[in-house]
Amino acid sequence: MAGGISWAISRGTLNQLRTNDPRIATREDVQRNVSRGNTWQTVGISLLGAGAAGLVTAAGMYVLGSPDQPVSLGVSTDGTSAFVHGRWP
Repeated sequence: MAGGISWAISRGTLNQLRTNDPRIATREDVQRNVSRGNTWQTVGISLLGAGAAGLVTAAGMYVLGSPDQPVSLGVSTDGTSAFVHGRWP
């Protein structure tokens, strides 16, 4: 949902540029709006992609079910690196 809102904000910025909004008076204002629109668009598309990936992952986990044997994984660190250890499914 946040991705859709961010993308909608970027479309609002584009609409301001297309309709000659009176608040955009100088070249710097145009550049600032273009930069802001590009940023919101990137954030929106990234969040939409992350949401879609999460949805596909959740659907896959639901369809495939849980493993037959319990998974024993652990995470540890030595202060500079992180390690994942244990038995993978």
